[in-house]
Amino acid sequence: MKTLFVLLDKEIRQFFRNAFLPKLVIVFPVMVILIIPWVTTMDVRHIGVSVVDNDHSETSRRIIQKIEASDYFNLT
Repeated sequence: MKTLFVLLDKEIRQFFRNAFLPKLVIVFPVMVILIIPWVTTMDVRHIGVSVVDNDHSETSRRIIQKIEASDYFNLT
């Protein structure tokens, strides 16, 4: 247990001896919290979809029109 405390003491001294590390510990998580949500998105868009319409009914035409109108699918 004494060895663990000696190593922790050494690391804490090294951490505060370097002027850059304490700033990094504060700035990096704040940057991740504030900037990353604006940059990343989990939306899946522009998926290529092919439709084989053997029915040719009004219902199938409406479904195809809804697929064409969506931003999530590209009808090919």
